[in-house]
Amino acid sequence: MSIKSSVPAPIEALRALLAAPPWRRRRPSPIVLDLQAPEVPVVVEWLPGEREEWLSAGADRMGVGDWARAADRLRRGEPADWREAVEFFCAGPEEMARPLLADWQPLSSQDCGSWMRRIVARFEGDALPAVKRLASRAPAEVTELYQPFSAPDLAWRMAGTLQHAMPGTAAARAWLDRHPELAAQEFIPSALGPVSRGRRAREHALLFLVAAGHVETVRTVAKSYGPEAAAAIDVLIAGDPLAILPPKLPALPKWIDPAVLPPVRLKRPSGPEAPGADSGPGVVLPAGSARDLAMVFALHDLREPYSGLEVVREACEPVDLARFAWALFEAWQAAGANGRQGWVLDALGLVGNDETARRLTPLIMKWPGQNWHTRAVHGVQILVQIGTDVAILQVYSIVLSSRFDGLRSAAEWHFERVAERLDLTVEHLATRLLAGESVMPI
Repeated sequence: MSIKSSVPAPIEALRALLAAPPWRRRRPSPIVLDLQAPEVPVVVEWLPGEREEWLSAGADRMGVGDWARAADRLRRGEPADWREAVEFFCAGPEEMARPLLADWQPLSSQDCGSWMRRIVARFEGDALPAVKRLASRAPAEVTELYQPFSAPDLAWRMAGTLQHAMPGTAAARAWLDRHPELAAQEFIPSALGPVSRGRRAREHALLFLVAAGHVETVRTVAKSYGPEAAAAIDVLIAGDPLAILPPKLPALPKWIDPAVLPPVRLKRPSGPEAPGADSGPGVVLPAGSARDLAMVFALHDLREPYSGLEVVREACEPVDLARFAWALFEAWQAAGANGRQGWVLDALGLVGNDETARRLTPLIMKWPGQNWHTRAVHGVQILVQIGTDVAILQVYSIVLSSRFDGLRSAAEWHFERVAERLDLTVEHLATRLLAGESVMPI
């Protein structure tokens, strides 16, 4: 299906997001209440057989050591082999190990998904501080380790992981599904608090709980905060998640001209019997939808993702979205590349493809010499966000070829993080990419 043979989509063929964008509708004033979540203690809640399973983990750390010596070294904060400390907490005498857990700083996350399970099962709530200290090194594994803990601050951590699609997203969903009452109890005061980025994030978190089948739990918890809160949460549940928008919308610049932007085709329905699945002409977004599509990109912020982006990805041809985003980027550059419109560069990471990565890399290499070091480093982040084999290979090409130390260091750092995420050495990742092997998850 070529774009030349496509015709503008009728309004009924468009997703509601683009047929009647929520930012074009009048928005009711938000309900703001002054609520406070009750203080609750940390509780460990095991599923049937789960604690026994976790106690059997880390069997390779069950040797008999010099426990008194290990305890003394930990007590004095002396540097010790991380394996010695792990073995001590996995197998050492409980009365000797438990008091030292609160101050223990795990020095390695290697295989922590195994040995830390045993430590959590042995010491339960006393192990939580040590688990949290591992989070920066092994976020996905640690999110799995949080599962039995019912703690208010973990509800916020899980919501953040989910919102920003951080490592451990699946485990964060599992945690919220496992502890919906506590999560609702924590989120409702913020979801009905002053209008802010945090409020909108909690509104989305509550809607996740509703979508996961916990609507009655959310409603019951809302009633515990009073009739006004219950009514406000009912309004939220009945509303459109895509209409959760910042009070002040991004101002789209005049240079976004639908007449010069490339058309974007809608995906054909899948299946031979689906309507429109024949070989007839495809359909493209009407020219008037171009600025609305740009608004979706402008609304999406890494600190506050906009769920409308997924609607667009599902509805439109990926190659056309990549081409559209590149055309926006070129128009932005031609208009002077205003930093307040940096979402245009971000859009390349959201819908870009291999061709985007190849075209962006030479610009990244030049930008430091034009006093745009920060933009160049951000460009490397965009390549990582695109995340294809070609895009990561472009990051490595910057490592090898950049004559600017700051840019090269940034590229090295990101390349190392990609290797860690794939459980590969930097050398192994580079070798496989240069050999043309597929490395990145599809």
